[in-house]
Amino acid sequence: MSVTLELDCPGCELSRRVTDAQRIDDAGPCPRCNHQTPLSHGSLADDGTLHGCLLCGGPDLYRIKQFPRKIGLIFIAAAAIAGLFFLDGWVAFLPLPLLALADMLLHPLLPDVAVCYRCSSHHQGTADAHQLKTYDLEFASSLERTIPWVRKRDGS
Repeated sequence: MSVTLELDCPGCELSRRVTDAQRIDDAGPCPRCNHQTPLSHGSLADDGTLHGCLLCGGPDLYRIKQFPRKIGLIFIAAAAIAGLFFLDGWVAFLPLPLLALADMLLHPLLPDVAVCYRCSSHHQGTADAHQLKTYDLEFASSLERTIPWVRKRDGS
């Protein structure tokens, strides 16, 4: 099982991907700032189960669905363009429920990804990501208050 780690460089916050993260000791030098990022291999068992973040070693993870952003943007653009062609009456709103139906049909088929509450790194290809709980805002807020270095992926 190959684990892919999507992380933000601690030095310059450049987003990048590391493939086969379970087989290497560090994420390699950052292409922008040349920062070496060590990985925490004690967090990944031999059977592919994840016990913590591979980047920061934190034990707090949640799961999300891995939906390609480009495909999502194509869906939204197609629904907007279709809505422009049907500007007459109720038919103009038809692309919205069709988009929601497509989302409902695709959601169960998408793989689960483990995300770290502390450093926001994404762990793809782990054996037990589907067993993690979904995002808990109350827990994330309490973690943010107790650990000052918790970073959000959106840069805030």
